[in-house]
Amino acid sequence: MNKKISLFLRYFWILNLGISFAFSESNSSQQNKTLPNKNSAQEDRSVRHNSVKEQPHTISPTKKTIRNTITLNGFIEDPDAIPISINTQNWTDLRVSTPPTHGKEVKKGEMILELDMEKIRNHLQFLSHDLNILDINKEILLAEIKLAEELAPLEKEEMDRFEKYVKEDYNRYNSIYLPFDKKSAAMSLKSSEQYLAYAAEELNQLKKMYEADDLTEETEEIILQRAQYQYERAKFSYEAAKIRNEEALKFQLPRGKKATDSNFDRERLSLQTLRKIKPAELNRKKLEGRKMTEERKQFAIKKTKIEKDIKAMHPIKSPVHGILFWGTFDRGKWSGANLLKSKLRKGGILKPNEDFVTISPSKRIRARLNLPEKNFHQVKIGNEAKLTLISADESKIQSSIKSISKTPVQPGIYDLTADIIIPKGFLPPVPGSACSLECVTYYRKEAITLPSSVIHSESDDPDSKYIYFLNKTGKHQKKTIEIGKKSGDAVEILSGIRMSMKVLKDKPES
Repeated sequence: MNKKISLFLRYFWILNLGISFAFSESNSSQQNKTLPNKNSAQEDRSVRHNSVKEQPHTISPTKKTIRNTITLNGFIEDPDAIPISINTQNWTDLRVSTPPTHGKEVKKGEMILELDMEKIRNHLQFLSHDLNILDINKEILLAEIKLAEELAPLEKEEMDRFEKYVKEDYNRYNSIYLPFDKKSAAMSLKSSEQYLAYAAEELNQLKKMYEADDLTEETEEIILQRAQYQYERAKFSYEAAKIRNEEALKFQLPRGKKATDSNFDRERLSLQTLRKIKPAELNRKKLEGRKMTEERKQFAIKKTKIEKDIKAMHPIKSPVHGILFWGTFDRGKWSGANLLKSKLRKGGILKPNEDFVTISPSKRIRARLNLPEKNFHQVKIGNEAKLTLISADESKIQSSIKSISKTPVQPGIYDLTADIIIPKGFLPPVPGSACSLECVTYYRKEAITLPSSVIHSESDDPDSKYIYFLNKTGKHQKKTIEIGKKSGDAVEILSGIRMSMKVLKDKPES
């Protein structure tokens, strides 16, 4: 810029000299008259030349296009991709028999995976047997309940009758048998005592008679011996009767009375218990019937779930025509196949409700990108953008921002979705391909700009911006301005400046 000013001054000085020389040649007669004026003009030009040299360097505002962009990274996604899982409700042993082939193009309805079905079929057969047994047991229980309900009044009558008999027997024992037993014991003792007295009296009478009569001694001896034997026998019988009487009155009858009382109490308590047990047993059978009904219901539900699980397990078919990928996609990022190598093989075990493969129709694609929180308010839905694939970094594909998540998908990161317009003849990228998106965050055509070096800030207010410019008198003047976006070294000026202003390049010293 200094070189341009120097050349301009030289050109101006030479032009003035040429004009002066031509004027002096054409009008030599007036040379002497105008010589003082000429000298005066030269002096004025010299003064102006010196003044130009002393003026500070300035620049003028320029109009430029402000275009700011940010670059986001992400992956290509197939919005129509369908993850495949085996959604069993009850069965967990999902053992692979025929694994799927990664990268294979499959047709709609084509089998992609086969499982071992032997165990679940056997389990279903066992459930069917259990249900049949439960039905039979329930039928038997219902028959027993019906019988118990019909027998209940008969059993009650029988218990009432038995209780009546027990009371009658007990009362009859106390009122008749026990007194009679005591009387019989006394009568037996009395009979023995009388029999002994009769025998003794007969013996005494025989002795008196035999002493007075003339019978032979031998006959007398026989009769007396017989009478003596009868007496001794009667005496022994009396002693035995006394013992039996004592045993009956002190032992047998009291013990019999106690035993009878105990038996009566036992029978009474047993009848009271039976009156409670019988209805309780009937209620228990009814509860067992309800329990059996609920068990049968649960078995039936379990069987239904197993039947649904069998339908879910066999066969596993593709819902659409597309490319089969092992694993899943999360916002376009592929999970990879390494995590499923041990599962997607013959004998491998999958988990219920676990997405293990994805079918991608690849009819349309879009980009899912990470939008940093610091750039959240810079990007707007509908803004144009350029997509670059890592596999084809020289090609830029026209795109537009479709949506931005309202909440973060991870700390400090929002989800941005961009639609892609695939050019004709361009091979569409497969899902999971890495990409970057150049988003226009600000665009303004013919914006008034200044270099950032001529814009200054207040020391106590960094947000307050100002410049220095030359006013009409040629003196520098401070001017507050409002700035906008920055593109490279150019800063957009929103207000406070005109295109005709001469802005000082350097901050004046005073």
